[in-house]
Amino acid sequence: MPKYMFATATLLAVTMAAASETPDCVIRPKNVKGGRALRAMARISEPVALRTAFGTIKHTDVVFVVSSELEVERGCLVWSFDLSVPGIPGIREVQVDAGDGKVLSSEREVARQEAAERKKDAGPRH
Repeated sequence: MPKYMFATATLLAVTMAAASETPDCVIRPKNVKGGRALRAMARISEPVALRTAFGTIKHTDVVFVVSSELEVERGCLVWSFDLSVPGIPGIREVQVDAGDGKVLSSEREVARQEAAERKKDAGPRH
Protein backbone atom coordinates (compact mmCIF):
# COMPACT_ATOMS: atom_id res chain seq x y z
CA MET A 1 0.00 0.00 0.00
CA PRO A 2 2.70 2.59 0.81
CA LYS A 3 4.30 1.91 -2.59
CA TYR A 4 1.09 3.02 -4.34
CA MET A 5 0.80 6.11 -2.16
CA PHE A 6 4.39 7.08 -3.04
CA ALA A 7 3.72 6.57 -6.76
CA THR A 8 0.55 8.66 -6.55
CA ALA A 9 2.33 11.44 -4.66
CA THR A 10 5.17 11.42 -7.18
CA LEU A 11 2.76 11.57 -10.13
CA LEU A 12 0.89 14.45 -8.51
CA ALA A 13 4.14 16.38 -7.91
CA VAL A 14 5.30 15.86 -11.52
CA THR A 15 1.90 16.93 -12.87
CA MET A 16 1.88 20.07 -10.74
CA ALA A 17 5.43 20.96 -11.82
CA ALA A 18 4.51 20.53 -15.49
CA ALA A 19 1.39 22.64 -15.05
CA SER A 20 3.39 25.46 -13.49
CA GLU A 21 5.72 25.55 -16.54
CA THR A 22 2.84 25.79 -19.01
CA PRO A 23 1.56 29.35 -19.28
CA ASP A 24 -2.14 30.10 -19.18
CA CYS A 25 -2.76 31.01 -22.81
CA VAL A 26 -5.69 31.18 -25.19
CA ILE A 27 -4.44 29.42 -28.35
CA ARG A 28 -2.62 26.07 -28.22
CA PRO A 29 -1.83 24.98 -31.79
CA LYS A 30 -1.46 21.29 -32.48
CA ASN A 31 0.81 20.17 -35.32
CA VAL A 32 0.63 23.48 -37.19
CA LYS A 33 3.48 24.25 -39.57
CA GLY A 34 4.17 27.47 -41.37
CA GLY A 35 3.68 31.14 -40.71
CA ARG A 36 0.44 31.54 -42.65
CA ALA A 37 -1.37 28.93 -40.60
CA LEU A 38 -0.17 30.49 -37.35
CA ARG A 39 -1.08 34.02 -38.49
CA ALA A 40 -4.58 32.80 -39.36
CA MET A 41 -4.96 31.53 -35.79
CA ALA A 42 -3.73 34.74 -34.09
CA ARG A 43 -6.47 37.01 -32.77
CA ILE A 44 -4.07 39.80 -31.79
CA SER A 45 -2.15 41.65 -34.50
CA GLU A 46 1.60 42.18 -34.34
CA PRO A 47 1.31 45.99 -33.84
CA VAL A 48 -1.11 45.56 -30.93
CA ALA A 49 1.13 42.90 -29.34
CA LEU A 50 4.18 45.14 -29.83
CA ARG A 51 2.49 48.04 -28.00
CA THR A 52 1.81 45.64 -25.14
CA ALA A 53 5.44 44.49 -25.14
CA PHE A 54 6.65 48.11 -25.07
CA GLY A 55 4.53 48.58 -21.97
CA THR A 56 6.75 46.14 -20.07
CA ILE A 57 9.77 48.45 -20.49
CA LYS A 58 9.72 51.11 -17.78
CA HIS A 59 11.51 54.42 -17.45
CA THR A 60 12.57 54.92 -21.07
CA ASP A 61 11.27 56.48 -24.24
CA VAL A 62 13.63 54.67 -26.60
CA VAL A 63 13.20 50.95 -27.30
CA PHE A 64 14.56 49.11 -30.33
CA VAL A 65 12.93 45.98 -31.75
CA VAL A 66 15.76 43.53 -32.41
CA SER A 67 13.44 40.81 -33.68
CA SER A 68 9.81 39.74 -33.65
CA GLU A 69 8.03 36.56 -34.63
CA LEU A 70 4.81 34.65 -34.22
CA GLU A 71 5.71 31.26 -32.79
CA VAL A 72 4.58 28.37 -30.64
CA GLU A 73 6.40 28.52 -27.32
CA ARG A 74 5.70 25.99 -24.56
CA GLY A 75 2.53 25.00 -26.42
CA CYS A 76 1.17 28.56 -26.72
CA LEU A 77 0.82 30.76 -29.78
CA VAL A 78 2.74 33.93 -28.89
CA TRP A 79 4.14 37.06 -30.40
CA SER A 80 7.77 37.02 -29.28
CA PHE A 81 9.75 40.27 -29.24
CA ASP A 82 13.42 40.84 -28.50
CA LEU A 83 13.73 44.43 -27.32
CA SER A 84 16.84 46.49 -26.69
CA VAL A 85 17.11 49.60 -24.53
CA PRO A 86 20.13 51.89 -24.99
CA GLY A 87 22.41 51.81 -21.95
CA ILE A 88 20.97 48.56 -20.58
CA PRO A 89 22.98 45.44 -21.43
CA GLY A 90 21.28 42.42 -22.93
CA ILE A 91 17.91 41.91 -24.56
CA ARG A 92 14.43 41.92 -23.02
CA GLU A 93 12.44 39.01 -24.48
CA VAL A 94 8.71 39.60 -24.15
CA GLN A 95 6.09 37.03 -25.12
CA VAL A 96 2.55 38.22 -25.69
CA ASP A 97 -0.38 35.81 -25.99
CA ALA A 98 -1.57 35.92 -29.61
CA GLY A 99 -5.07 35.07 -28.42
CA ASP A 100 -5.83 37.75 -25.85
CA GLY A 101 -2.84 40.10 -25.81
CA LYS A 102 -1.69 39.38 -22.27
CA VAL A 103 2.01 39.31 -21.43
CA LEU A 104 2.98 35.68 -20.73
CA SER A 105 6.63 36.35 -19.96
CA SER A 106 9.18 39.13 -19.88
CA GLU A 107 12.79 38.17 -19.23
CA ARG A 108 16.15 39.88 -19.62
CA GLU A 109 18.69 37.83 -21.55
CA VAL A 110 22.41 38.52 -21.67
CA ALA A 111 24.22 38.15 -25.00
CA ARG A 112 25.32 34.57 -24.25
CA GLN A 113 21.73 33.44 -23.56
CA GLU A 114 20.46 35.18 -26.69
CA ALA A 115 23.14 33.53 -28.87
CA ALA A 116 22.29 30.10 -27.45
CA GLU A 117 18.59 30.67 -28.13
CA ARG A 118 19.26 31.76 -31.72
CA LYS A 119 21.37 28.66 -32.27
CA LYS A 120 18.62 26.41 -30.84
CA ASP A 121 15.93 28.11 -32.95
CA ALA A 122 18.01 27.66 -36.11
CA GLY A 123 18.08 23.90 -35.49
CA PRO A 124 20.13 21.41 -37.45
CA ARG A 125 20.87 22.34 -41.03
CA HIS A 126 20.79 19.65 -43.68
